[in-house]
Amino acid sequence: MNFVEEEHLPRQHDELNTGNLAAARRQDRLWWLCLATYLLFGVIARIQYRGPSSTSQDNQQIAQRTLDRLSLLLSPEQNSHPGGSSENVLFQQRLTKQLTDLGLEATAMPFETDEVAMSNIIARVPGRAGRHPIVFATHYDSCRFGPGAADAGVCVASLVEMAAELMTWQDRSECWLIFTDGEERPQDNAEGLRGAIALLAGEQTENLPWGDKVPFVVSLDARGNRGCALLYETDIHNLASMQLATRILPRPLVTSSLMVNVYRQLPNGTDFTVYKNAGWSGWNFALIDGTEHYHQPSDTIENLSQGSAIHFAKIAIAAARGLSELDDQQLDRVFNSTPATFFDLLGQLIVIYPASWDKWLLLVGIVLFAVCLQAAAKRTGGSVARELRQLVFLLLQMAVQVALLSAVGYLLSKFMQVSGLLPRRFVPGGEWLAQVYLFAPSLWMCIWAKYRLVNVPTSTFLLAFSAASLLLAGLMLWLLPGGAYLAIVGGIWFGIHSYFSRHLPTAGGVILQSLLPALLLAPTFVLLVLALGPAAGGPITLVASLILLPTLAAFAGQPAGNIDPKRLH
Repeated sequence: MNFVEEEHLPRQHDELNTGNLAAARRQDRLWWLCLATYLLFGVIARIQYRGPSSTSQDNQQIAQRTLDRLSLLLSPEQNSHPGGSSENVLFQQRLTKQLTDLGLEATAMPFETDEVAMSNIIARVPGRAGRHPIVFATHYDSCRFGPGAADAGVCVASLVEMAAELMTWQDRSECWLIFTDGEERPQDNAEGLRGAIALLAGEQTENLPWGDKVPFVVSLDARGNRGCALLYETDIHNLASMQLATRILPRPLVTSSLMVNVYRQLPNGTDFTVYKNAGWSGWNFALIDGTEHYHQPSDTIENLSQGSAIHFAKIAIAAARGLSELDDQQLDRVFNSTPATFFDLLGQLIVIYPASWDKWLLLVGIVLFAVCLQAAAKRTGGSVARELRQLVFLLLQMAVQVALLSAVGYLLSKFMQVSGLLPRRFVPGGEWLAQVYLFAPSLWMCIWAKYRLVNVPTSTFLLAFSAASLLLAGLMLWLLPGGAYLAIVGGIWFGIHSYFSRHLPTAGGVILQSLLPALLLAPTFVLLVLALGPAAGGPITLVASLILLPTLAAFAGQPAGNIDPKRLH
């Protein structure tokens, strides 16, 4: 009898090891499939964020006209034209000529700052006057380092192109074009936004042609020279204005209340910041792709993307058409609205709801978590306290991994700067260089999860991630309310999947629970890389690690590796 048992043990061990090896391979394939889902949505977002294609005849004509106007505005040598310079005076004269050639009334509004003479330009497109003036704004001075073809020459040319289109309409509202001077800083330690401040908080305030009416403003600017223009800044009470934007603006429309809230926390600002502080409502658009050319001699027409010129012009034309169709009562609702939470899905669909709903959605997530926790305790025959201890221990393990990876990302970015791989914060190809902050955490988390999540049920892992998301949501509602939707959606989504995970096939359940996070988070990561650049290794790796955590459900609740033969005795 003992002989038979000993004879069959090696065969039993081999069968178990073979089965577990096959299971481990299935885990790996499942995890790679989850990662591929994230990468797929990231690639789709990246393609969408390039902006409109110039292949259609209509877009080609818009691009050609806008770039021709820009060529006439800039000097043949494409010299820089900072505020107060002789080159900027020439730019102002060329701009005024283009406006008057269209039949517009263009008025120079001179002001002086730091003993430097500058001048804002206000042009009027005649039409029906309403209770709230419709204003389109940008600045026309460049920084002192480059010609400013993108920042903000293409914005100026786009507004002139929009004005030319407006003048062909028989039925239109009165519109105003503002071109400010002195937006850029003359020196690093000097103040910018001088034209907008002079317009609304200085000597020109009493001479505004619309008097004491409160305008709706569409502002254009650039921090790069390619890609689509992001709607990244609004006034605080933006529910009605964002519903309007969704209805009238062209796609892609890339925006989120997260962007708006993050920018609101930053110390820097744009002309729109001055308008917003004066009580104006509106939208602020900017390019953020191609930041390696920002405030550089390479910010030239040759390096400017046609898609960006098309997108700026189409945004301005669509906004002018849509706003012209509103009566005074409809615009009143825009100014008397409430804060909103909103985000785009790959630049095509915009989700908008009152920001006050976030607290109720968080409460729904907490109740769902409590139900799932009770169900988990009942299913395992343990207590709720025991389940909570397991979740806390698992969360601490994940937090340690995220913290370590963030530190590694920070050190890696510092190494690249010291070694010369990153001579500046933004470099050509920096977007691809920053992908190391995604793939390094991916591989490490894969290795960690294969051996640390072996005995963790899938439902427990998802419940732990639901708890982490809800805790993060509570923190964000306090510190960054516009971005809390990301964590709230995650908390509810993973809670639901935790409850139903035992009823779904493992592979199907893991893939399904990855879809929504991939749709929301992969595009967010793409924008983060464009905005921060490869020098911000710490924050990018932190976000990449948090984004990748849900994919580790592929390793939970399944055997991995070889089973110790001693367990058979």
